[in-house]
Amino acid sequence: MSAGKLSKIETGKVRPTVQDVDLVLTAIGVSQEVKEEFLAAARAEATEATAWRLLRRMGPWKHQKTIRAIEAGTATLRLFQGQLIPGLLQTPEYASAVFSLPPALPEETRTKTVAARLERQSVLYEPGRSFLFLICEHVLRWRISEPVVMALQLDRLVSVSRLPHVPLGVVPSDRRMPDFPMTCFSLHDDRLVIVETFHSEVTTRDPKDVRLYLDTFERFAAVAVYGDVMRTLVEGVRDGFLPQQEPQHHDGPAGSTVPSSHSSDLEGSVPAAHVEQIADPNQGGPDDRPVRTRHHRSPLQQGVWGQHPPGRRGVRDPLQDRPGFVGPG
Repeated sequence: MSAGKLSKIETGKVRPTVQDVDLVLTAIGVSQEVKEEFLAAARAEATEATAWRLLRRMGPWKHQKTIRAIEAGTATLRLFQGQLIPGLLQTPEYASAVFSLPPALPEETRTKTVAARLERQSVLYEPGRSFLFLICEHVLRWRISEPVVMALQLDRLVSVSRLPHVPLGVVPSDRRMPDFPMTCFSLHDDRLVIVETFHSEVTTRDPKDVRLYLDTFERFAAVAVYGDVMRTLVEGVRDGFLPQQEPQHHDGPAGSTVPSSHSSDLEGSVPAAHVEQIADPNQGGPDDRPVRTRHHRSPLQQGVWGQHPPGRRGVRDPLQDRPGFVGPG
């Protein structure tokens, strides 16, 4: 070990690895028994695993605040997700669906946890920070809620991707993969990695582990798509969750047929549009006036799609009018 590195360890500028602790203890000649105690403490400090059941018991909203504190001290955040939309990019409805999955949180706990997760998102708009999100394509299609919720969530991804310091990459399913998406993980600068497994959250500061995850991230980043190509992919998946318009024909007042479009229901979530037939008073007699059609959309459809029908300019971002959030970038 160099004198320079030893000095940085002593001043707290560099965290010692297990190997560093072993070298120092060997150099000063401590007994094997004492050495093993210090090495065990170093291993525990370098890698920590906390079971999800313990976090639930302590209050999951408190854990969201802990993550927020870690993110506040991070200048560059890299996040890889092969399981679900990253928490920093989730809509309230999607986040609520996540915490409703088994074992579902009680309603009051879920509300507090969702609120704490949304509060974390303010870091996206703070100056002096950079982010890079990688999401596997199958995550976009992984339906954990109603189609309208999934469509709104994907539209949120498109909006956030336009922020200059929040590049978003999607790993398309048709590319040759460099590895398996075994876990999701976040890299906080080059000092800390948080890995999520089915049973626990693992935190490691060991430089070798950090390097391993950084290399893994870079391999996935190399095959991801970005910018307009990425947005086209996401919008295509989003449109698949929107109701499709099917042309139908209805008899007019004079026995003629009037073409119209009816939006199929999103499994009962969004009422279909209806068509009102109106005779033109300026032309023809009472029985042969040309028929005009007026399309009516339900209030929920108007709230979801604004002034644009499905498949045109996309759905409105539900967060753009929400206090505390910046509109689409």
